[in-house]
Amino acid sequence: MHIVNGLGVIAVVWLTSCASEGISEDSEQLYFSSDGSSHRGIHRFKRLRQVWLYRVNQSFLEEIAQLSHLESIHIDRNTATDLTCLKRLPRLRRLVIHGGTKIENLDWVSELASLEILAIENFKRVTRLDALASQTSLTALALEGSMWTRMSVASLRPISGLLKLRWLFLTNFAARDRSLRALYLLRKLEVLGTAAFYPDEEFIRLRRALPGLRCDWFSFIDNHGGIRKGIKTMVESARNNPPPPLP
Repeated sequence: MHIVNGLGVIAVVWLTSCASEGISEDSEQLYFSSDGSSHRGIHRFKRLRQVWLYRVNQSFLEEIAQLSHLESIHIDRNTATDLTCLKRLPRLRRLVIHGGTKIENLDWVSELASLEILAIENFKRVTRLDALASQTSLTALALEGSMWTRMSVASLRPISGLLKLRWLFLTNFAARDRSLRALYLLRKLEVLGTAAFYPDEEFIRLRRALPGLRCDWFSFIDNHGGIRKGIKTMVESARNNPPPPLP
């Protein structure tokens, strides 16, 4: 099925083969689930601007990188090992990748000059953020571990110059120096979502530096005298007040 709106022709179903009849090559948005080599031929869709992709291997990614009009890519279940081909996408503004267990570093990011939104999940081999320092156009950044594996880097210092950042999410992510000082200069930062892997004092100092920042841990400190005290109180409350059984 296709629909037409102000963005152009959109494929609104998950496609599994580029050989499917009736797919308009004028489509600007596409949902695609790859099965083996079923992605072959996707480079024909020269007008694509936004794609949601499922099961992306190296061959699939290389073909996607031929679509020079792409502005937004969302990838789930990535198995590609080399992301440098993305530098061939000069208009890419939004990049979301779930699954990067085979990616060793973020050096490829430095080639993506137009990025405004970057979200990566489960890039467990990445240990440094130096390559992000050049991404000064970013307004939103998410660096997330998986449900079971924490992402751990040396420090947040490389992102201290991303002065346009408004949203920062660090789920199951920790800086080994246990410092949030690198965020002090991010005057436009509105929301910080992070695990409680830092001392209370780091959050207190951060709020002083950025009084308009929203972070859930600030209320834990205010209401309970400390983050860990607040967590303990919540756990005890849940244990003592279990939800009623389902009917």
